[in-house]
Amino acid sequence: MNNNFNQFESKEKLHETLCAEVARLLDEGIKSDGNAVLAVSGGSTPKPLFEKLSSIPIEWEKVTITLVDERWVNNTHKDSNEKLIREYLLQNCAAKAKFIPLKSDDATPFKGVTNCNIELSKLKNSFDVIILGMGTDAHTASFFPKDENLSNALTTNLSCAATVPSDAPHKRITLSLNKILKAKNIFLHIEGEFKKFIFNKALEDGKSEDMPIRALLNNKKTLEVYYAQ
Repeated sequence: MNNNFNQFESKEKLHETLCAEVARLLDEGIKSDGNAVLAVSGGSTPKPLFEKLSSIPIEWEKVTITLVDERWVNNTHKDSNEKLIREYLLQNCAAKAKFIPLKSDDATPFKGVTNCNIELSKLKNSFDVIILGMGTDAHTASFFPKDENLSNALTTNLSCAATVPSDAPHKRITLSLNKILKAKNIFLHIEGEFKKFIFNKALEDGKSEDMPIRALLNNKKTLEVYYAQ
């Protein structure tokens, strides 16, 4: 993958610039197709980004927001990405957007893959924007090292896959690598010196099983990296 590494002098400048670019691309998708799809990641890093993005005045009623990945927990659980998105992004102007969860009523994410694929099939095949994060273990989406389900998530032609990380809580459901790579625009949002160190380490030769972010770095699509210390 071609990586454009965009480094910013502050987190605030990163958030401002990334929000403006995401809004521009969503507006572009709306003008081109009549609608736009945005997939976002959870965690603490994007909270300020979501708050700023939610206040940008675009035609949010024509935007569908979904998740890159989700823990298999109730949407009121403190670890639910859906809960985070509803609290920080689906507010202000963006309250008009439609939201598609990945979590269903199925007992496990393995049983939920079918329903997830059905729901995602209702959206345009190529999402307009995907915003990824990265953990200190080099995981992205729910592609975790030491997960026996990782290979399926990286190779399946389905839109989503179930994973069970060994070093993180909860079973999960995630967009597949195949689905992520179909997106028109892919961003990686990372903050802090250690995340930059991990990212640079992942650029070195090695296996995706050890550092799953490599599965994205070793493709021809352009990854726009947005970084601030």
